[in-house]
Amino acid sequence: MFRKNTNSILKIGLYYTIPPMRKLYEIVGLGGTFDRFHVGHEHFIKFASQFGQHLHIGITHSKLTQAKHLVELIEPYETRKRAVVKFCKAHQISASINQLTDIYGPTIDEKSKIKALVVTEDTVMGANKINQARQAMDMYQFPVQVCPLLKDQTGKIISSERIRAGKINRVGEVYQQIFNKNLVLTENQRQFFSQPQGEIVDQPKSQDSTLICVVGDHSLEKFIKNKWPYDLAVYDLKEQRQIVKSSTLINLNPDITVKNPAGSISLELIQALTVHKLIFVEGEEDLATVALMLLLSLGSKIYYGQPNQGLIQMEITEEKKDQFYQILNT
Repeated sequence: MFRKNTNSILKIGLYYTIPPMRKLYEIVGLGGTFDRFHVGHEHFIKFASQFGQHLHIGITHSKLTQAKHLVELIEPYETRKRAVVKFCKAHQISASINQLTDIYGPTIDEKSKIKALVVTEDTVMGANKINQARQAMDMYQFPVQVCPLLKDQTGKIISSERIRAGKINRVGEVYQQIFNKNLVLTENQRQFFSQPQGEIVDQPKSQDSTLICVVGDHSLEKFIKNKWPYDLAVYDLKEQRQIVKSSTLINLNPDITVKNPAGSISLELIQALTVHKLIFVEGEEDLATVALMLLLSLGSKIYYGQPNQGLIQMEITEEKKDQFYQILNT
């Protein structure tokens, strides 16, 4: 399912990526954010364990993650640490963990027992800075082993950032791949998605989510009349198959009109959801909620109307994404 970078052999000075037949070092150092611990992290730690009898793993403090995309979604340090410790124990990898408050950690400490560094292809620059600092302190330069990055079936790197952005899950499955053709849902799938998939609310609970999306005419009219902010809306001028005669909605000027037959999720709808902000549907818009669940970043919220119950707030989480993904794959 996953492909390693084909350019995996590097020999530039002290840099190597071919694992040895035996472990070269007693202790090697490696570091990272390790947010939403995924298969790429597993690959990195296993790679490092081929070189060192013991791993000295640095996990970044939150102050070092502020420039990352969707930083507000990065897990707390203790959560990230537990995931790393759990993996190492499960695979009998000898490791110690420390918190990194700068890029150097213990690597410029003369008392450190670290003998080499292991980095990924996108963090080689960090190893260069460490060795430059060591050279300035008249310390020998660390050998550096470079781990190739894992890629998903589309050829893109498996990363925590893409998980936070809602593009992939922790094993590298690409959610949008399920929409590479028009989908017609089975009766069982339709029954599942017809049930409330969130909590009933009187109004949006907060406005601090990444995105706020509204699906359905009654819900959209409610948002507009109450002046509640939203980022994306989908409507079809129908409520429970009856034509809506709302002047509020009729006077809207949609960005695009797409066709989406009842009980289906069309490619036309998917493409519109990834580009446009106000979408009018000829057919049925209900299942746009399902598509949005698999397209949006974590922390986003979808609001839609549940017949005879009220406004549903559905928050985008990893668990909900995977649930919808599995249902659509059955």
